[in-house]
Amino acid sequence: KNKQLTGFFAITKYRIIFLPQEKDWCPVLGIHPDFFSIPYGLISNVETINENLVYEGNTLKIAAKDGRKLFVQCTADGKRINSEDIEKLIKCEGFNDRLPDYFAKSHWSEALSRGEKYIIENEFSRMGLAFNSIDSSFRLFKGNEEGKVCPSYPFKVIVPKDIKDEEIIQCAQYRAQQRFPTLTYYHNATGGSLQRSSQNGEGIFGRVSESDQKMLELIACTLPKGSGKGFGFSNPKKTSARLHIYDARSSMIAFANKFTGGGCENEDRYPGTWLELCDIENIHKVRDSYLQLITICNNLQIVQGPQWLSSVEKSGWLELIS
Repeated sequence: KNKQLTGFFAITKYRIIFLPQEKDWCPVLGIHPDFFSIPYGLISNVETINENLVYEGNTLKIAAKDGRKLFVQCTADGKRINSEDIEKLIKCEGFNDRLPDYFAKSHWSEALSRGEKYIIENEFSRMGLAFNSIDSSFRLFKGNEEGKVCPSYPFKVIVPKDIKDEEIIQCAQYRAQQRFPTLTYYHNATGGSLQRSSQNGEGIFGRVSESDQKMLELIACTLPKGSGKGFGFSNPKKTSARLHIYDARSSMIAFANKFTGGGCENEDRYPGTWLELCDIENIHKVRDSYLQLITICNNLQIVQGPQWLSSVEKSGWLELIS
């Protein structure tokens, strides 16, 4: 906000970008070259404000979700451009319901004609997963039409090849909101993968699902041997584990959830797994802390004053990322 730059301001199909005319502006300002490149999905707010920077009249304020703020005034052929017109153009390009206009979404036209918005086969083929081949460890599960197994999942998902459809249904019934483990990312070079699911239904009585145990066992079998090695883990059990389970909750919250029918994976009941509770606060506390930090960073008096470090500490952000 203290530095005024002149340059070229562009509005594309998927982002806004400002290119300063100043030579070597990156090292001079001490910022990343992509600082002035903001995809539409990262913009939190665009508005016209009455603040004079260089020219008289209104100014366009662009706020990003990561804390960046740009204050823009534009001219063309020596004439001022009304900031409200630029605001309308950005909102038209970046915040509309015309799916074919979205960046990398032109292929949706074909999908929409078949009643599909997401073609899972294409996505995982792009990642190098040939789940139709005989040697593949995965297969396509098509039994979630109209969300009858899991309402929040697409009607086709990818699961281990040797898990039966009835076992998937039983596994879903054991998981919160029926979100059974399913493939979300595949690494072609290593054969590693990422799966997602909700918490299981162990509860205070230690309820067990053989189908859920089999699901995780088969997922572990899809991973390359020695998956836990090479990460510098000091715990030998963690190093030998083939399937690593990361639970965002704290141990206290995970234990408390047992009283409402939830739970977490017991390593004794899921051989070959390693469970790590990440102790991350709930999304509301994380968001509030982040917004406090952004407010502090955007206040020049606090940044340059004696209360800078104490203000950052009070936001709680350093504790969340430590």
